[in-house]
Amino acid sequence: MKTISKIIMDLENGLFGLKEVLEKVSKRTAFASSLMEYEAKIRSEDYRYFVDRKEMIAF
Repeated sequence: MKTISKIIMDLENGLFGLKEVLEKVSKRTAFASSLMEYEAKIRSEDYRYFVDRKEMIAF
């Protein structure tokens, strides 16, 4: 049977892992949002060609 301190440590580790995952998701969401804004800017400036997302990631 686990002791109370072991259970608390497990909970803290789980919450820390969850925090890291949420931070990564947040960063990726912000990156995707900036890509969409960049794509909209390209389209609005009426370029003769369209740069696809793969090329934008290379910048």
